[in-house]
Amino acid sequence: MKIRSIHIFSHDGQRRDLRFKENGLNVITGRSSTGKSALSEIIEYCMGRSSFNVPEGIIRDKVAWFTVIYQFEKEQVLVAKPTPPRGGASCSTVMLRRGAQLQVPEFG
Repeated sequence: MKIRSIHIFSHDGQRRDLRFKENGLNVITGRSSTGKSALSEIIEYCMGRSSFNVPEGIIRDKVAWFTVIYQFEKEQVLVAKPTPPRGGASCSTVMLRRGAQLQVPEFG
């Protein structure tokens, strides 16, 4: 399994796409406090972790949905979860899709 892409949707429908190389090493760099560590929390949250460990702040305030597309040998799996409600630790709502070549849904 490899992470193909991460998609972050704002409440007003804007989308940020992070695409990864399927072969080789992907390195995420950036200044301090720009969301690098939050990416691993987003991945784990979409994989089913029961708590969302991104602290209250801009990500929780601005983001409506998180989507991760995983690449397996013969198919892709898309998992999308909404940001937990303010003060909430998690959200049980999830979108799950499987297929050969998935398209990112629109949220907003």
